[in-house]
Amino acid sequence: QVEDISYCLSQIRKFSKSLSSVNVKSMAEIEDDLVVVSSEMSSIISNLQSKQASIQQDSFILLDDRLTTDSEKRSFTHGGGISALLQLLTSSDEDIVEKALEILQMATYFESGRAHRELYPVSVAETVSGFAESSNKNHQIYASCIVTNLLHIKDSTLYNYFTEGNGRQDIQSFLGSDNSFLQLRTLWGLSAMPAGDKSQILEHIWDKIIGFMGDSKRPEHQAKATAIIANFAYDAPNLTFITSKSSEILPLLKKLLTYADERSIEALRALANLSNSKEMRKAICGTDCVDAIVQLLSTPLMQVQACWTIGNICMDDRSVLAVRNSGALERMLDLMADSKTSFDINEKILWAISNSLIDDQTKEIIISQKNGLSSLVKLLQCGSEKLISLVLDIVSSLSNRNFKVSSLLGDLNIMQILAELLTNCRQPHVKDKICWTITRLTAGNTVNQDSFRKAGGIQEIGELIESGEHLQPASWALFNLIVENEQNLEITKQMDLIQPLVQGLQDEKAGDISRKLLAIFASNEEQKRKIIDVVVRDVRTRKISYLLN
Repeated sequence: QVEDISYCLSQIRKFSKSLSSVNVKSMAEIEDDLVVVSSEMSSIISNLQSKQASIQQDSFILLDDRLTTDSEKRSFTHGGGISALLQLLTSSDEDIVEKALEILQMATYFESGRAHRELYPVSVAETVSGFAESSNKNHQIYASCIVTNLLHIKDSTLYNYFTEGNGRQDIQSFLGSDNSFLQLRTLWGLSAMPAGDKSQILEHIWDKIIGFMGDSKRPEHQAKATAIIANFAYDAPNLTFITSKSSEILPLLKKLLTYADERSIEALRALANLSNSKEMRKAICGTDCVDAIVQLLSTPLMQVQACWTIGNICMDDRSVLAVRNSGALERMLDLMADSKTSFDINEKILWAISNSLIDDQTKEIIISQKNGLSSLVKLLQCGSEKLISLVLDIVSSLSNRNFKVSSLLGDLNIMQILAELLTNCRQPHVKDKICWTITRLTAGNTVNQDSFRKAGGIQEIGELIESGEHLQPASWALFNLIVENEQNLEITKQMDLIQPLVQGLQDEKAGDISRKLLAIFASNEEQKRKIIDVVVRDVRTRKISYLLN
């Protein structure tokens, strides 16, 4: 309903000039408008406002079982439940205050990160702030839970409250507490903050984060603190700040990589995201971090993230050189050759290899490594078009103007496999990549041309050309298949390709290759007459006269 209403409103605004200045509600606003407060929930909230403690306690018991989903919490908020709880925090009854805090921490955690607009989270944060340093430990713990729940909520005013305003004091207080739970809860809350510029709060808590990361006696603290670095590094302002602290952070991350547990996973995530900075990549490659990452390729639980991190580091020549010298490529190729290697690991390996192909020596390692090319060809038969797409990119790069590689791949029956993929793959961009790969593998390689014909692939290429949906890549593949190959050319002449190729003359991308193919077909009088008939029928005489000249 929300999606339908939002779409209708946006269409009305788009096509009605009279409403062009009207503010169309967002989906979130519409969803809030549709929140319904049941009679039962209204009764519970009403009882919270009672002056009798026993009735209030009954409402607390009912809410324990009700506030389990985001929709229930939005209904509770819309019905005035949050306001009622905040009022109870002023009670002189300590038990009532504690239970109100407990329910409030339940009501303020939204898994989706989006609360109802009537939550007024800054007001909640300011009210709860008074309990942040309470002598009552239970009150303090509930307060920390509420504050860290609010950190998770997507609200610009609240976001500014924590990143630039008074909310930083509560965070500082919890992190500086001697209570391990408060510290961990706050570290989790910070790591779950929505995307955005958090450089100010990061600068404010930097020393504490660094302290937690270096405290090997508290591994859970190390992992949570490192997760903050990993998540904050997604955003450019935070990345810039962290990069300025590279001399502090990198030795700690390198140390965390040695544990091969959750701390190492978070360290790998941090390094992967930090690698978006060229300056940070240079710093990473200037340490032994890459070597430490490579060591984790031997640990099954670390392999996915280790391969992903290596791929992210390989964004420039210097970084690729460091990765190549570390032996990472050989390790990843060995993993790829193992039939037990999971989809996720293979995906990350292919990503890393793709980013490394800017280096010619990297290509030589893949070509010369035992099972290097054969592993790639094997993955073409995995059935996943996502992996197939990545493999095609790599194979195309390796075989570009390289007769030796094209021949080696041909010996591995790649042409037969590509012919089958043209039939079985459904995604248009994958079909395009198959065609481009065929183009490179058959350039001047008669053996591969013949193998593709014997696999029945020329007919598949012809069908793609006839469909008009893959005209440019399919035409280039056909061109390389028939150049100086009479058998392939004869088969092609028997196919009805003149009409789509003549139409291709007007295509900006396919015009040149369509002209080349038509020129080949016009080499004898019979084919020439067919072309002229099509052109005359389609009133495109000017193009064919240019071709025949």
